[in-house]
Amino acid sequence: MDLSTDTPGVRFWYAHSRLRGLALAQVTPWVSGIIERRDVIIPETLQELVKQLANAYDDPQSKKRAMLTLNALQQGSRPFAKYLAIFERTIIQAGGISWDEGLRK
Repeated sequence: MDLSTDTPGVRFWYAHSRLRGLALAQVTPWVSGIIERRDVIIPETLQELVKQLANAYDDPQSKKRAMLTLNALQQGSRPFAKYLAIFERTIIQAGGISWDEGLRK
């Protein structure tokens, strides 16, 4: 496999090289299977790698938890800038990036 001209391959192997510990152990059998079936890394392989990691580590309840956090979130004694950063991060976690402006307000 010629990695010097295979940009999808370079991207895939770079992402793979950044994995450590349990994450690396999680995808190693899958990567071995990919290598056995293909002699070239195709562009979709990196997305497949990310999907493998998401299936293993994403929290299916994260949006629900973020919505509950939003409902109870208060500034309290925090500086406004810190509160705003927490609020915006929680909005994104709740899927609020796709909400219309009225709903976000």
